[in-house]
Amino acid sequence: MATACANGISLTNVAEIATKCERYIGTESGGMDQAISMLAESGFAKRIDFNPLRTTSVKLPIGASWVVTHSLVEAHKAHTADYQYNLRVVETRLSAVWMAKAAQIPDWDRTYPLEAVKAKSGLSFSDLLSLAATAIPSHPLTISDIETALGHPVAHFLTGLNQSPSVLAKNTHYALLDRTLHVFSEASRVDEFQAVCNRHDPTGNELQELGALLSASHKSCSEVFQCSCEQVDVLQRICMAGGALGSRVTGAGWGGCVISLVPDHLIDSFTNHVQKNFYNTLPEHVTSRVQYMFVTTPGQGGRVEEKK
Repeated sequence: MATACANGISLTNVAEIATKCERYIGTESGGMDQAISMLAESGFAKRIDFNPLRTTSVKLPIGASWVVTHSLVEAHKAHTADYQYNLRVVETRLSAVWMAKAAQIPDWDRTYPLEAVKAKSGLSFSDLLSLAATAIPSHPLTISDIETALGHPVAHFLTGLNQSPSVLAKNTHYALLDRTLHVFSEASRVDEFQAVCNRHDPTGNELQELGALLSASHKSCSEVFQCSCEQVDVLQRICMAGGALGSRVTGAGWGGCVISLVPDHLIDSFTNHVQKNFYNTLPEHVTSRVQYMFVTTPGQGGRVEEKK
């Protein structure tokens, strides 16, 4: 970072370079982790948008903290990419093109990702969700189905996705409707989350509303985008039963951590509940919560300080 700063390279550029570096291990990384690592700001959540990368500071309501709990399922992202992470990248790329054609965007065959469909069509999320439900078949599609509907070989739409040939070689069906519904509904939840935080509601219902959005996000991740797993879903339900206002899988999915929004006065009872009902029930008894569960608030990301 210091070298980058000395050469006039911004932290935003460092995040973008780091994203490209991760792709050398075989994943079509999106850049969320790299962006927040570089651009996080103490005391604020960050809305992250891409193409180009940009962030917006969002002040969270007071009265609750974030509790991170590890499911103890390790997702080996690079090893399973063809069937999980990279498959979702291919599915959402093909979904974007399908939606762009349905929305009658002139350069539909080069309109992606799905956020570009919204920008070019001018349609609301509600309208896009309705269009998807009528334009894309509900059943998983074969490559032949997709090529027949779009009139081109699928490779025509996958420019820049270096891992796509491997994905196409190992999968026979693609759930384009489900992936589209998740992406647009999730983007809508992001807008709503930010709006709730900015509203400064005098009735004090912001935390409950944010929690509901988090849980709705997890339900979609698990059931529609299908990027969760059984142990993560179990942990999420335990977190909710322990007093979380909302809880969802975080990170790339298929394992890893659950993040929960917990009222400050319930932190101790919440962590005790999760320890008792999740970690203590595992085949290998987990005696210390320090390694797998911790309370946190937004902190500072990367920065360069000059020594005086």
